[in-house]
This record gives sequence, C-alpha cells and structure tokens, in this order.
Amino acid sequence: MTFNISEFLKVNRAYFIWAVFLSLLYMIRDMFGLVFITFIMCFITSSITHVIRRKFRWSRKKIVVTVYILFLLGVVAFLAIIPPHLLSETMNFTEQLPNSIRTLKNWVNSNWGDNEMLAPLLEQAKSIMLPETALVSAWNILRGLMEKLFHYVGWFFLAMLFSFLITSYYC
Repeated sequence: MTFNISEFLKVNRAYFIWAVFLSLLYMIRDMFGLVFITFIMCFITSSITHVIRRKFRWSRKKIVVTVYILFLLGVVAFLAIIPPHLLSETMNFTEQLPNSIRTLKNWVNSNWGDNEMLAPLLEQAKSIMLPETALVSAWNILRGLMEKLFHYVGWFFLAMLFSFLITSYYC
C-alpha cells in the first residue's frame, strides 16, 4: 500500500483547511485586533454603501469615499474634543491630590489613630498615602493608559486605511 499525498488531502480536505486556517490565526495573533477591526469596518461600510446605493442609485466609488471621509471627520472630531477635557481633568486631579491625601490622613488619625490593633496597618497606609508615592502611581497608571490609547488609535487608523483600500478596490 503506497501513500499518496494528493489522495490524503482529498479525503481530509476539511481538516486540512481548518488546520491551515487555525495556523494562520496563530501566526497573526499579535495583529488579530487589526484584522478584526478592518473586517468590521469593511462590513459596516459595505452595508452602508449597499443601502445608499439601493435608495439613491449613486456610484459606489463616491459613496465609499464619502463614508470614509465621514468616518475620518468623526474620529478627528472625537480626538479634538475628548483629549483636551481628559487633560484638564487630569491636571485638576493632580493639583487636588495632595490636599485630598492630607484630608484623608487627618481623618484617619482622628477616627482610628488611637486603635492599637490597627496601628501597624495605619503606618503602612500612611506611607502609601505620601503625595509623592500617590503621584508616581497615578502617573504610571496614566502613562500605561495613554500608551494603550495611542496603540489602539493607531490600529483604528490603519484598519480604516486597509478597509478603505479593500472596499474601494471593488468599485
């Protein structure tokens, strides 16, 4: 009995296709979010284009370009409005943080300062509530969030570009 690879692939075609598909997913696992967002944007744009084209009989290319210009204007408007508000709130938070920590320390001292069982825990909490420690912790959290935000905004713009190229190719 001889082994024939073409017969093996014919018999096990579905398994082979699934194996190739899963291995491709594994290879692009770091960029899966980008591929998924691109797919979603292509799906949304295709649906919008189809509905507008059925109602108004405009050319597909004009509809696709208009939809992506509106997407881009929406994202730019969002980025022009939201980050300045976040920055001002962050600055207010960092300016008010030392006063809030001081008020919290005074409250803890007045309410639980004479409790002997909580004394070791209170000393540890007071060392954590130093303004420098709290500011460094807050800054590290904010920096991590900003890095993730830039990462996902970059992915969104790349996905918008890729989906534009994909949907405009079929015009």
